[in-house]
Amino acid sequence: MACNGLHKYFLKQYYGHRIVSEFLIGFMMGNIPSLSNKENRHLDVTLGFIAQVGMLGYVFVLGLEMEPSKLIFQVPAQEYMVSCMSIVSQALLGFMVSRYTDLLQDTQLLEVGHLQPPSPAQMMALSITMAGTSSPVLTRLITNLKIGNSDIGKFVVAAASQSDFLCTAVFCIISIFDKKDKAVILAKVAFLSIQIAITSQIGPVILNWVNSENPEGKDMKGPHLVLFLAFVCLLCVMTTSVGYSPLMSVFITGLCLPRHGRMSRMMIGRVNYMMMHIFYPVFFIWLGLLTNYKRFEPHRRLWSLFQLLFLCVLGPAGKVMGAVISGLFLGIHWQDSASIGLLLALKGYFHLYIIGTSIADKHMFVSTGLMIILSCVFTLLYSPFVIKSIISRAKKQAPNQNMALQFLDPSAQLKLMLCIIKPQNVAAAINLMHISRGLAQQDIGVYLIDMVESTGDTRVEEGVVRDTIAKEVTACRIDDRIDIKNKMVVSTLNTMPNDICELAENLGVSLIVLPFHRVQMPDGKLDETHSGYYLVNKKILKNAPCSVGILVDRGLGMIEQISTSSVVVKAAVIFIGGRDDREALIYSSRVAQNPGVSLTVIRFLVDTSMDDIASVRAGKRVNVQQKEEEMRQDDESFANFYEKHIARGGRVSYVEKYLVNSAETLSTLQALARQYELIIVGKGGGLNSVLTIGMRDWEQCPELGPIGDILSSTHFSQAGSVLIIQQHDQKGGIAGLDDDFSIMG
Repeated sequence: MACNGLHKYFLKQYYGHRIVSEFLIGFMMGNIPSLSNKENRHLDVTLGFIAQVGMLGYVFVLGLEMEPSKLIFQVPAQEYMVSCMSIVSQALLGFMVSRYTDLLQDTQLLEVGHLQPPSPAQMMALSITMAGTSSPVLTRLITNLKIGNSDIGKFVVAAASQSDFLCTAVFCIISIFDKKDKAVILAKVAFLSIQIAITSQIGPVILNWVNSENPEGKDMKGPHLVLFLAFVCLLCVMTTSVGYSPLMSVFITGLCLPRHGRMSRMMIGRVNYMMMHIFYPVFFIWLGLLTNYKRFEPHRRLWSLFQLLFLCVLGPAGKVMGAVISGLFLGIHWQDSASIGLLLALKGYFHLYIIGTSIADKHMFVSTGLMIILSCVFTLLYSPFVIKSIISRAKKQAPNQNMALQFLDPSAQLKLMLCIIKPQNVAAAINLMHISRGLAQQDIGVYLIDMVESTGDTRVEEGVVRDTIAKEVTACRIDDRIDIKNKMVVSTLNTMPNDICELAENLGVSLIVLPFHRVQMPDGKLDETHSGYYLVNKKILKNAPCSVGILVDRGLGMIEQISTSSVVVKAAVIFIGGRDDREALIYSSRVAQNPGVSLTVIRFLVDTSMDDIASVRAGKRVNVQQKEEEMRQDDESFANFYEKHIARGGRVSYVEKYLVNSAETLSTLQALARQYELIIVGKGGGLNSVLTIGMRDWEQCPELGPIGDILSSTHFSQAGSVLIIQQHDQKGGIAGLDDDFSIMG
């Protein structure tokens, strides 16, 4: 519980890995006097045994998740070269560290048996451990920070997997030669060869049979599960009986088994769950007991601080050096190479376990072991910031980082894409085009897109409809200052969203306006004639390269002409807060400058005297830091609008509504519905506000958002058009950047 709390409320917001919180809690518990006193001197031995058993499950899953055929024969040459160079350079430095710790051992401690000099095989194993990369931890970090689909993210994941595989494979080979007896070495080689042959040939047969007998959707049969586990245990016991490392034996078994299939997925999921909730807490308490400060050698405490600084620099230095050198041959920019090297230095549970066993077996000082562990934790602390720097550099290099109206230069030309399905959409689209123009002298480019469903059997009927639309466009009086171009998109409903998004990206438009899929009938109700376009609008909202608006036409198309001298349209924009509401406000700043529009800005504010009660009643936990940043942006955006259009005596009216909950929001919207010909709202307006809580529970059209759905409902009102705006947000959740960005090329 302490680990979860520390990680969730402190480290997670800085993208810190769970290992850091687990180590801190484990170290503190290991230094509790009641656990570390002499009466519990065998506790660390017991916990060490549990840690070893848990680590057997960890390395088994590690091997099971790897595919040797791909890691050996299908790894791209660049990733392979970078991983190998970083391993070699770091292994050499790691070997120097292991020799360095050996030379610093106290001769008197060696004589009385307090320390045992490490063998060359153990020193090499330690150096390989320092050269390794924890691919599961690094992959999880890259996925959480949403760069897994970028070129550098894919590169790092592939190089990390290759590095983890090679280092563990070398560790397996070193484990054969940890004894100098030739007979033992030959026995290990023979039994290991038999284990690999049986596991790789018979293992898949048994595993596939178990999977076929236990299809998805049915409970796993107990005898089959026991049979598989017995087979795995038998294979592992075969080599451990001659003195081979149990960890490496289990790893090789997992490596030779196929990773696909129900049984493999179940083993990976169950073992990972058990590790997280049972093993990892015990493991870090064991590490805390081993590194208890009372066990520190008094004459080495000051020296340990220098040792820590040395290791924190030396650890990533070898990886960076290897990555930069290989990057010079491969044509990779040195900044990208350095970032790759820093990330490949990331350590995980297996590396910490090896250091812990070295301390337990008295091959190094307690202080030295703790400094190495802290240097491993240091790689976990800086890695998120390395990824943040990659994202920052990618944003600077990315063209057209954000196509939202909020980031559009006010003096630049506004490019609109107005989509039309049926002839009755034309008049409303033309009037919206005039409203969006602002001042007569402002430059605006409009692409009128005729969306034609390609079905193959309605060509004649569609041809008549298209001619009708063309006549409607010609009949509408269009200002000469408006640059309007007609285009047609002929697609099936499945491919139309992609075609619209691709066209919008090529044209560089800032706002796509889609007609609502339901059309108002003479009796005021909305029909379902164009229900197929519901999914079209939904997919465009998800994948559009710019901001998107959905126009619910309930009378806007009936206005004959938008005057440039007198007010014809009464419009309102509702502002609660959030990125979509800010986008709606920016769009309204252009509408406010149109002489034919009388605009009223209505801001919904939370009654501060009742805010706490409403928040408690909502029972919704909100990230305080994120909420404060959102409020800051809302206030800044609204202040700019107020200063430009209201404070200077403009024609824009301003109204504030202090509300307590969503019930008051609903009644206020009902009172506003019939007062305006057009209401502009943000799709996600007030999404995390107490003023909209519960509104999503009865949404009929989620693509309109809570406020837009209520205003568009015929049960609520049958008058007044509604324009719902969604601000452009890049795929993957990285603000200002697509998740498949490229930075290395």
